[in-house]
Amino acid sequence: MMLLLLSILTSLWIGLAFLSLFWADRKSGYIHLFLKCCLATGLGFGISSCCFFLWLLLGVSSRTSFAVTEIALFAIFTGVYFYGTGPRNYSAEAGLPDLPISNPKIQKYLAMAFYAALVGALVSFVLYTLAHPHGNWDAWTIWNMRARFVFRTGAQWKTAFSPLMNWSHTDYPLLIPCLVTRCWYYIGHETVTAPALVSGIFTFATVGLAFSSIAVLRNESQGYLAGLVLLGTPFFIQNGTFQYADIPLGFFFMATMVLFSLHDSSSSRNYNFLLLAGITAGLSAWTKNEGQLFVVSILITRFALILTAKGWRTYLKEMRFFAMGLLPVLIILIYFKIELAPPNDLFASQGFRSILEKMIDLSRYIKIMKAFVRDILQYFGHWIVFAIYMFLLGGRIHEKNKPGIYTCLLVLCLMFAGYFSIYVITPHELVGHMKTSLSRLLVQLWPSFVFLYFMIVNTPERSSGSQDNGLQSDVEPQSASGVLK
Repeated sequence: MMLLLLSILTSLWIGLAFLSLFWADRKSGYIHLFLKCCLATGLGFGISSCCFFLWLLLGVSSRTSFAVTEIALFAIFTGVYFYGTGPRNYSAEAGLPDLPISNPKIQKYLAMAFYAALVGALVSFVLYTLAHPHGNWDAWTIWNMRARFVFRTGAQWKTAFSPLMNWSHTDYPLLIPCLVTRCWYYIGHETVTAPALVSGIFTFATVGLAFSSIAVLRNESQGYLAGLVLLGTPFFIQNGTFQYADIPLGFFFMATMVLFSLHDSSSSRNYNFLLLAGITAGLSAWTKNEGQLFVVSILITRFALILTAKGWRTYLKEMRFFAMGLLPVLIILIYFKIELAPPNDLFASQGFRSILEKMIDLSRYIKIMKAFVRDILQYFGHWIVFAIYMFLLGGRIHEKNKPGIYTCLLVLCLMFAGYFSIYVITPHELVGHMKTSLSRLLVQLWPSFVFLYFMIVNTPERSSGSQDNGLQSDVEPQSASGVLK
């Protein structure tokens, strides 16, 4: 167990140290530090997964040498972290913006509700995991099985992508299998604790990211509400216990939206947030195929928003930094897709004529629309409460938050349209395909929707007249300028 914890802590510290190279302020409060830790969780896991895949490609089968190499990387990042953020550079750092005002009473009650819900969700997660230690169906047949193939075959790990295994979606990217196998390399044997721990950390890091990002961009009370919504979504917590890739994917989706929002709300000309957004977007593509659609959606959305508002120069500068973060992960993904993964089953098993016939079949559109409505009502019944809450409190978007909010909104719309289109052309039996996958596609987008909603809706302080980062008054909001080096 100690070695397993060492593998997790090493990864998390690598993520925090790496993040601090681009976001080095150490004078901020606990909310800002918590936001950094949540983002660092995904970055650390992503870096560790990519490094492990590259290690496999090098053909080195020694498990001890990998652990030693990664610990050396840990030491290097630690040295860079303390060198780059030590007293020598401290005076050159600009502080993070102060948190917006919250009503103490409202914040206290929401905090109590949040932590009570957190404890309940943790207990529920642990109990379900103890009862189902291997997760659910896709964990057995895809994610953990792929990890077992890689771990058990050693130098012959590429046999995990044999054409005989196509039924298990061998074209799916490897962030989760590589993370699980990496943990097993550290401890020297397989254990069901590793995938469960990875899934649990991603699940609650997503809740933490929703809380901390909204707390920074709006106020702390609003952040507690965002966290409460995720904790109060039974299918979200349950899906985390399944040990699927959908919760990690949702984490990277929301992390990218948060980073774009931090950049867009800043008056600084520093583009490091966009570089980090490129990394998290790339890691979403390394997590699951839907991440590739997400990257395309980001590119289309930013083209539409920034080009029309600020012109070619700003757009190209943004995309340059975004690409700097995206390309390293994208190169790894492209190599995997070309050299190891078989063609995707959605397109390899049918021709253009078959796709065209499905596209002009009106009955398919009706079936898909009904399934979308059914699953949204079944798994995410909060929409009624959301509508009532928005009606009662209303919402007003400050000018500086508009680009980030519009980015999130348009990306979610494009993702929904993409998911809908895939069902239109799927070669599989339509109803069965939707029944086994649609709810998981919706849970991927749920954290980003929660983030978007609480960026728009007014805060609880509206009724008490408190200010909210410029959203409840005409006071100019604090910007995120100076957050980055």
